Amino acid sequence: LVVLAMYLSQEKLKIIPLLTIIFAFG
Repeated sequence: LVVLAMYLSQEKLKIIPLLTIIFAFG
């Protein structure tokens, strides 16, 4: 469960900048 939580947190950190870039240019 800990590994899964760490993986999900890393995915969130990757997705958040992408969303900010999309909203910035969108």
